[in-house]
Amino acid sequence: MFRMSAIGALCAALTFVACDDGDGPAGPGALTGRADLSRYVAIGNTLTAGFQSAALGEAGQSCSYPLLLAQQVGAEGDFEQPLVSSPGIAAPGSDVGRLELVSLQPLVIERAAPAGQPLNADLPRPYDNLGVPGALGYEALTAESRATSLSGNAFFDFVLRGFGTWEEQTARRNATFVTVFLGSNEALGYATRGGDPALAPGLPIPTASFGLVYDVFIGSLRRTTDQIVLLNVPDVTVIPFMTTIPPVVVDPATLQPVLGPGGQPIPLIGPDGPLALGDLVTLNALDLLLQGIGVPAAVGGSGQPLPNSVVLNASEQAVAAGAVQGYNTVIGQIAAKHGLAVVDINAVLADIVANGFLANGQLLTTDFITGGLFSLDGIHPTCKGYGIIANELIAVINAEFGASIPPVSIGDLPGVTGAAGAPLPDGLRTAEGRGYGLPVFRNFREIELPF
Repeated sequence: MFRMSAIGALCAALTFVACDDGDGPAGPGALTGRADLSRYVAIGNTLTAGFQSAALGEAGQSCSYPLLLAQQVGAEGDFEQPLVSSPGIAAPGSDVGRLELVSLQPLVIERAAPAGQPLNADLPRPYDNLGVPGALGYEALTAESRATSLSGNAFFDFVLRGFGTWEEQTARRNATFVTVFLGSNEALGYATRGGDPALAPGLPIPTASFGLVYDVFIGSLRRTTDQIVLLNVPDVTVIPFMTTIPPVVVDPATLQPVLGPGGQPIPLIGPDGPLALGDLVTLNALDLLLQGIGVPAAVGGSGQPLPNSVVLNASEQAVAAGAVQGYNTVIGQIAAKHGLAVVDINAVLADIVANGFLANGQLLTTDFITGGLFSLDGIHPTCKGYGIIANELIAVINAEFGASIPPVSIGDLPGVTGAAGAPLPDGLRTAEGRGYGLPVFRNFREIELPF
């Protein structure tokens, strides 16, 4: 039932590695084979930065997959990230931080305030974790500030701090090892906005355009080091942000469908009429649904349709899926051209969606809140989720560079957390074995994303 991943194959081959619990760090220079991780630079977007529960802050940064990798080889002492104190920042200049689970019954999520503060913004060199929340792979060659970002992304100022582009900062660090995890926002920005062209102009970026920039970018990084590992793009339509709310009227306390006179579920009302069973409704529809928008008048709703921005229909899902497939094909081709390894994150997520992930005897899933793998924004991983990414990366490094880096212990990492980062039981369930129903997002209307 459960997957035998690259991690599992590694564990079978290395009998001295305790796979359920993971092992401690190996010490600088040990167990790394031909991989030189002495000056490791990570390039990417929110998934590289350790973004979690709609904010950048210490809770997520403490388990970013680049830091977890550095810890496993004993190199974390010199691995610098753009740290932000708890509760983090939703965006540079924002006065609020991460989403926090403040009540289980009823299920209430709210923004923490005031926002956290930068802790090491005066570091006189580039950071080693150059993950820029909201970054597009398509702007990899040129973006170094908000002014040069295609979307006016202020996180470029916050992370890159005037030291130049990703390539220039990698060269300035004289990086010995680089990972690149780009391309997800091109599709994610489109999907999370319901494919609304007014809210996601130009997205998803055409595959050919993405590939042209990505190829040149990887070539430029190879001028500094040829030890580069790429991570491909996960399916953006299977994350809890897209799958938690069914396209039918449900009892918000039990998530059970409300049945019509004929005994069938009652569809929600979308921009083009009743939703189809395959349509996706985003978490940003929650506030609207609580107002009765999207709910037929016959069952107590307003009868007004949900806007396009919170619904992804079949044709829009096909656009998002086509973008992910196209980007991953291009990433694979460019990796082969340059002789680089790829971590197939897309396949990993697909397997977890189908089968769950067994860690230390606990079944983790992609269910919102109860699954343990996704944080409260339904998009970015919990520390357990970031640990899985780290272990897949470690498995590829071990295979490609003759290394024997031990895996991270997923069981030791927190899943969903409550106020101020307090850990909650994993796999939250009521006594009846069901989830806690649809949450209420208090004091804000939408999950803001740093695009």
